[in-house]
Amino acid sequence: MAKLGLELVSENECGQVYWNTDLLCVEIAGKRYADSAQYRAMLERALQLLKDRRAKKLLADTATMGVTMSAEDMVWTEMDWFPRCLKAGLKYFAMVMPKALGAHMTVDKFSQKFDPDSSGFLRRFFTDAAEAKEWLRKAP
Repeated sequence: MAKLGLELVSENECGQVYWNTDLLCVEIAGKRYADSAQYRAMLERALQLLKDRRAKKLLADTATMGVTMSAEDMVWTEMDWFPRCLKAGLKYFAMVMPKALGAHMTVDKFSQKFDPDSSGFLRRFFTDAAEAKEWLRKAP
């Protein structure tokens, strides 16, 4: 069943990548960490969509992700993928934090690596997807 305002672009065991037509943003709906190849494929598809749509906003809903990612994938996300998102024009990043403690700790470690003042973008972390979407809705 299609979600209202969401255009499904890609899906694998790790989650779905959507174009959110209401917010004009890329939306990642994480399901679980399956393996490195699927995790990276999902993020690469999100990055390509960010470029294709010239989007400035990204929503990563990781609320249901229960298993932490590998250390290698965490470093790749932090040092390779995320800087490419910034280069592609990302300005607003909203993340819905995972409910599972282990996954929450992994995301928390990842988020501490970025200094929003020096990165030139705004990011916020949420426990509720509706609040994250409302924040993105207000972003220019």
